[in-house]
Amino acid sequence: MLWVLTAILLFTIELGVAANVHLLVTGAAREGARRAAIDGGDTPTARQAISRYLALAGLDLDTVTVTIKPTHASYGTSVRVQVEVPYAWRTPLVRQLLGGIVTIKAEAVTRSEKVRTGT
Repeated sequence: MLWVLTAILLFTIELGVAANVHLLVTGAAREGARRAAIDGGDTPTARQAISRYLALAGLDLDTVTVTIKPTHASYGTSVRVQVEVPYAWRTPLVRQLLGGIVTIKAEAVTRSEKVRTGT
C-alpha cells in the first residue's frame, strides 16, 4: 500500500513541475509576441525577449524551438509566436508510465503595432 501512495505522490509532483514548465513556456511566448508586435515581426529583440524569459526560468535554451510568423508585419497584421520545449520526466516510475520525453508547446497571437513607411 505504501508503494501506491508513493507512486501517486511522485506522479502528482511530476505533473506539478510539468505544469510549471508549461506556464513558463506560455509566458515566454507572450513576451516574444509583445516584442514582435512592437518591432513588427520576427526580430532579434523578440527572440532575445523569449530567451531571456526562458533563461530566468532555468530552461535549456539549446533545446527550445521558437517560430515567429510573419517575418515582417505591418500595422494590424497578426503575429504568431510558438515556443516548444522538450520535457523529460525526472522520476523513472513516471518515465516508464508516460514515456520518456513530451513536448510542451505554447502559442501567443497578437496584432502588430509597427507602422511601416515607404519601404
